[in-house]
Amino acid sequence: MGITQVPAGSRATAQQFNSLPVIVSYLSTGSGGTSSTSEVQVGSFTIPANDPTFPGGYQWVIHTVCAATGSPTLTVRLRLNTLAGTILAVNDPSNTVSLSAGIIQHNGWIFNEALGSSGSFGSYNSTFAFLQAATTTTHVNQTEATGINTTISNTILVTAQFGTSNAGNSVTTKGGSLYRL
Repeated sequence: MGITQVPAGSRATAQQFNSLPVIVSYLSTGSGGTSSTSEVQVGSFTIPANDPTFPGGYQWVIHTVCAATGSPTLTVRLRLNTLAGTILAVNDPSNTVSLSAGIIQHNGWIFNEALGSSGSFGSYNSTFAFLQAATTTTHVNQTEATGINTTISNTILVTAQFGTSNAGNSVTTKGGSLYRL
């Protein structure tokens, strides 16, 4: 996917417009994690049924913020379809939140390996977590030959789980986009 710059005063062509990235889904945002140590959904993308192509895939970018009381651990995951689904990404679960406002960024992709009811993909995700003063952590996740039924709608969930329950804990997805590759 490339973007060709169009100089002022020139005519744009269909080829230039067709080279722009296609947004498949904006992140459905949400909040959670207060007074609980359970894993909760705080956002999601939808991949429509029969939308995946081969070759092809999807790329995402997600912006999430968090706040906590008492420096608990925080695990933010990307999962396929359900809270028990395949993990596509997870930050370092030993990270503690010692800021009133931390940030978690996810940047990743899925490349389709096969389509249909027995489809599969490989994936990659980099998670950047800014959870403590002057501390940044990076965590990389990869999957290979992960099963997916591309004939039905699928979701990529953003989930959060605190290690300690406190009413001052919260995770909020602020935005994100899922692009077709």
